Amino acid sequence: YGPATCIRSVSCVADTTMIKTADGMNKLARELKIGGEIMTFTNDATDKHFASKIKDIKITPDTLVLQINGLTATANHFFVTANRGKVVAEDLQIRDILVKADGSKEAVSSIARLKDKVTVYNFYTEKGDGFIANDILVYSITAGAEPAKK
Repeated sequence: YGPATCIRSVSCVADTTMIKTADGMNKLARELKIGGEIMTFTNDATDKHFASKIKDIKITPDTLVLQINGLTATANHFFVTANRGKVVAEDLQIRDILVKADGSKEAVSSIARLKDKVTVYNFYTEKGDGFIANDILVYSITAGAEPAKK
């Protein structure tokens, strides 16, 4: 599989988003490669993070996005919240409580629809339901799913 395109039903984060890698470092989304490992989690255990290989990367240029507390993502990207569970970015509200990688909580303090379009990325991983973006737990609705063949 090679890089493909994020589609409307696939949620993505901006190319400048910092993704937690298996070695505990953060890399820009645009620097990650197929075969590399990122830290993931499951729906049942958002507090237990583990390394998972990237099977495929979806890339879409010129995409409209939202910025939530500095994390830039598509409107349909799911966030882990302490107060409402799995919430899509466009439905987040000021004072929703985001869950951070270390288990601490961060209230949503800013939500903005950006005017400029950006390139966005999403990751298919071998295991896991989500990943860590800008130190915030976000879901990847495609994690563990088979990517479309090109």
